[in-house]
Amino acid sequence: MVWQVFAGAAISSLVGGVSSRNQAKKAGREEDRYLDDLLNMENQGWDMRRSLSIANRDEDIRKIKLDQRNESKFAAFRDANNMQAHNYEQLYMIMRINNGIGNIKNQKNYIRMRYL
Repeated sequence: MVWQVFAGAAISSLVGGVSSRNQAKKAGREEDRYLDDLLNMENQGWDMRRSLSIANRDEDIRKIKLDQRNESKFAAFRDANNMQAHNYEQLYMIMRINNGIGNIKNQKNYIRMRYL
């Protein structure tokens, strides 16, 4: 009778030990699966941030090139405008010296016809 109690306890602890070992393995596999999923999500996040950084860099380069083109066009316009004002000033001074003040309306018409 005593041996039956000991045998029952031994079988119970053996079954309980195997059961807890299986539960520990299962918990370990679930944890590994969770960590793998977490790593995959982290990698996807890093990839998205890297893509965003590359896109931002490309956009910054595009903006810089656009600013350079616009500045070049504006400089050309400003130079032409300054040249026109300089030519107008020279023409006005020549007409003023040669003819006195004269008729300003005729001078403006002359200048307009010169640049047509």
